[in-house]
Amino acid sequence: MDVDYILSCTPYEANLILQSKQDQQKQDQDERITLAYMQAYWTALWMAGKKPPPLDVILGREEQTDSMTDEQMFSVVKALHKAATGG
Repeated sequence: MDVDYILSCTPYEANLILQSKQDQQKQDQDERITLAYMQAYWTALWMAGKKPPPLDVILGREEQTDSMTDEQMFSVVKALHKAATGG
């Protein structure tokens, strides 16, 4: 952030810019602390012989579903085409 730009702003605008920068630094710090904590946690689990849950589960991502066969995919395409064209 350019200091000259901040000095050319109104006090309110400068305050918003500085608060935004401060919030971003706080988020970055929290992220680094979280990463360090999770690394220590997973290392402790590994040292105790326990397997940590997969990252996808921790992040709440859905597991990969089984892929469709060519026939299943074709039937889905036909159904979508029929719904879109009405016939």
